Amino acid sequence: MDLQRDHRPWLDTSVLHEVVAQLPPLPSVIRYYDDFDDTLRSIRCPAAANRFAVHANGSVINIDFDLVQEAFGILLKHVFLRIIGEDFAPRTAAQYTLGGKHFGQEDIAGLLGAGPTGISSVWTAFFAKTLPTDAYSCAKSILKLLCQHRINGWSDSYHDVISALPLPFKDKYAVVRSGEAFISVDDEAAVVRFLDEAALQAKKSLLALEDVQDAAMLLCAYQFAMRPVQIAMLTFCDVKVRRGGVDMLASVHITFRMAKQRSSSAAKPLLRRVKREWTPLFVEIDRRFQADGDDAGARVFGATSANEASRRISSLLRDLLELGATAVNLRHTAAQRLVDAGASQEELAEFLGHSDMTTALVYHETSANQAERVNKALGISEIYQRVARIGHDRFIGPEELA
Repeated sequence: MDLQRDHRPWLDTSVLHEVVAQLPPLPSVIRYYDDFDDTLRSIRCPAAANRFAVHANGSVINIDFDLVQEAFGILLKHVFLRIIGEDFAPRTAAQYTLGGKHFGQEDIAGLLGAGPTGISSVWTAFFAKTLPTDAYSCAKSILKLLCQHRINGWSDSYHDVISALPLPFKDKYAVVRSGEAFISVDDEAAVVRFLDEAALQAKKSLLALEDVQDAAMLLCAYQFAMRPVQIAMLTFCDVKVRRGGVDMLASVHITFRMAKQRSSSAAKPLLRRVKREWTPLFVEIDRRFQADGDDAGARVFGATSANEASRRISSLLRDLLELGATAVNLRHTAAQRLVDAGASQEELAEFLGHSDMTTALVYHETSANQAERVNKALGISEIYQRVARIGHDRFIGPEELA
């Protein structure tokens, strides 16, 4: 992903240069934590760098600054520095900064020159262009940068004004509401049969290591609704195997980490227990790990990135299911399955690893079982019965009105 040059002549570069002149010098090094590789990364000499190579989820996101005007590049470098300094995840910082590639010359001049009193009208015109969400997130980050350094009348007291500026609406759960996100009951049965058979073969050491790893990754996506990044990040330190006696299945506990948190510090451990019948998959992986004498920090599945884990799971599902599926489909299906079984908002949020309980309310909204439970609960409510009677009779007495 690269920033793109706007080849049109800038209408007014003076405001851009004035703002950049008021910004402090960039530090000699920008450091950030890469939680996927558990490494502290450094971007050295950022002021002179033509590119930031940002490591996130096992991949590298390139932000090329030599494709934009120099002053605009400096501004975007400050935006990246500010977002990273607020402990946002590296991927978020990179995506917001890359949002600047969608700006035209009039957008930058308008944002920088509007000031707190004029930003509303400027934003209305900017918003009407229907740019990607990251572009508007980048614009808000630029305004917050002006607040931080008290430039052009901005100050920290205007953060609420910036927060109130609208962002494009996108229904992330449209496929959940339509049902397209879920795999069928027959497909679920096919996944379960595959895992049962793979576990039996793994118990007899009949599978190649990569086949066992792929099956175990599918298990994590199906049973625990984990995202590919969470699956790919697993190390042998995160897997605890307790072997039983002869002819007894082992006990396997896995510690995942929360993902898709904007801040890396928001990630919390998620302890899960593997279904007994499927523990031979992890037992076999652990046995080969012990035999090879690898470091405990090695990846359990040998995946070098979230993208690789996603591809391997999708490839396996293409072979298993007629229409194929992805790890995301398995996550949605697991969530809906749990809600249909009667899980509360708190239980679902804990299962999915959400820090906000309202994030997954859509699964309750689309659950026929939950709707039936609500109707039964209302049916025994005296207040509900009274309201229903009023609706039926189309009459309300003084006492009922009170």
